[in-house]
Amino acid sequence: RFPVTTSLAPFVWALEWRHDAEFKKLAPEVQRNPQAPVLAIYSTTDGIVDWRSCLQDEDATHRNLRIDGAHTTMGSNPEAQAAVCRALAQ
Repeated sequence: RFPVTTSLAPFVWALEWRHDAEFKKLAPEVQRNPQAPVLAIYSTTDGIVDWRSCLQDEDATHRNLRIDGAHTTMGSNPEAQAAVCRALAQ
């Protein structure tokens, strides 16, 4: 979900003047589900990103999966790794 709620947002706002004007026009496009299968893995205890920003509109090819863990350990979380493997195997 955009805009992403994060404690790092002030840095983005401070540098916004450097954002490409053409890229900024793509914001409505970025907010839609991609035309490819997506597994959104999120944690309510992330600590960096508000977990509600990670949720997508679910349908047959777009799913959300809640796991326990911090933002910085998400990639090494066995539950997250197993979910990615299952998603890639489909």
